[in-house]
Amino acid sequence: MKILLDGDSCDVLKRTEAIAKANRIPCHWYGTLTRGARPREGYSVWHLVDPGPDAVDFAIVNACSPGDIVVTKDGGLAAMAMTRRAWVIHPHGGEYTEHNIGQTLAARYIRQRHRKGRTPKAVNGSPACNRARYEDVLLEVIRRGCPLKQK
Repeated sequence: MKILLDGDSCDVLKRTEAIAKANRIPCHWYGTLTRGARPREGYSVWHLVDPGPDAVDFAIVNACSPGDIVVTKDGGLAAMAMTRRAWVIHPHGGEYTEHNIGQTLAARYIRQRHRKGRTPKAVNGSPACNRARYEDVLLEVIRRGCPLKQK
């Protein structure tokens, strides 16, 4: 088991590193320099990916194995990681599951159409956005994925 963080989820990097370190789980951060990311000292291994459409998403999916944990706000990346049998959580505390990924992808499609001026309003389809729950959800997924690592 390892934790893979999408660069857009940087706001939970320190909390994720602390939990990963306490549970002795490798932590990997993926991002591009064009998004302003600068490697820093910490527990995570940093992977800087060449800029390009969805380059970070594909790097994460290629590194993802069954039982890994992916942290992302991106519903498309979540769906791809789920096909690799990874646990996928939102940095605001929700978990992507087979029961909510369809709604998330539909909302993503509507938001994209809205940005192009083809629909009247945007829709929020991300799982429950509650930052206070993030650590609880991450610890729960760690427990489910590898019960012996949880203290």
